[in-house]
Amino acid sequence: MAAADGTTTVDAAVDAEDVAPPLDDVGQHDEAPDGTGHRPADDLFQGSDLMQPSVAYARNASAEPPPDVDGRFSEADPRSVVCAVNPDAFFDREYTAPLQAMIDHVITVEGPVRDDVLARRIARTHGWLRTGSKIRDRVVTLARARFPMVQEEVGAFFWPAGADQTRWPSFRRPAGDEPRPVDEIALPELVALARAVKDEGITGEDAITAMARDAGLQKLRAASRDRLRRAWTMASSGECE
Repeated sequence: MAAADGTTTVDAAVDAEDVAPPLDDVGQHDEAPDGTGHRPADDLFQGSDLMQPSVAYARNASAEPPPDVDGRFSEADPRSVVCAVNPDAFFDREYTAPLQAMIDHVITVEGPVRDDVLARRIARTHGWLRTGSKIRDRVVTLARARFPMVQEEVGAFFWPAGADQTRWPSFRRPAGDEPRPVDEIALPELVALARAVKDEGITGEDAITAMARDAGLQKLRAASRDRLRRAWTMASSGECE
């Protein structure tokens, strides 16, 4: 059932859309979220999510990894904080604690992270190629109980606990060859990128191009350009300072 803020409640059972398709069906893309208002990613790069085994045993890891000293973005590994993942128990009450631990880990490492990206991380960890609405609702419901959520025009972002939701200290450049789509990056982080470019004395359209380059983009589409330009305007006017 849709709530006033556009979120939906969790159904008790999983249906066909939440079941992984055959393993050779790797070419299918995620279904667009229903009722979330998300725009499709406007860059060619969709992230490097890979199919995982249906049950995967985690490495022993009792603590969060140290923060990236070079300020680069890396995807979190949800399996690193649990002993095992169990897709069959995903909606069971008894599975809430390990599921919450995985969600907490992703938000702490990647946050601010868009809600559907968070759900996709958790779904892939459990071996699902698609992120159905019930899986997404289960993840978002648990995340909202523990972390602040900020709604933007491209979707809702979960922020790490205690973080200033109006300002992000610095832009996290891609750790590898796979950049994040611009609409999967929270606006305050893009403003941090714009500030860094501004400090280099770059202005005008050259600044937008420099932002795209620093974000790792090789092709800049209109929607991404508009979002970068908005971040540049905010940085230039002192917003999010």
